[in-house]
Amino acid sequence: MQQQRTIGLKPEQRTTITRAIQEFQTKVLDLQWQMQDETQRLTELLDKPAVDQTAALAQIDKLLAVERDVKRAHIGLLIQIKNNLTADQQARLRQVSSP
Repeated sequence: MQQQRTIGLKPEQRTTITRAIQEFQTKVLDLQWQMQDETQRLTELLDKPAVDQTAALAQIDKLLAVERDVKRAHIGLLIQIKNNLTADQQARLRQVSSP
């Protein structure tokens, strides 16, 4: 967090946020590997001369589910960070982030 001094971030808040970020990174790394695997499977299906539409659509559903999980994890992290900040810290952060 670039503005930790500006908003008066306490050491215990920093520890909690750091832990949340580390957990997020671990989870997303696993999901990225899974997404790569699902993408490769979809590519293999689509590269065939005749594409099995049912199989390809089922595979895209698997890929989209992993992408959804990545987005959900990201939003979850943002919520955890926000919930760890006081209302005053959130207000100060909005002030310094405004153009």
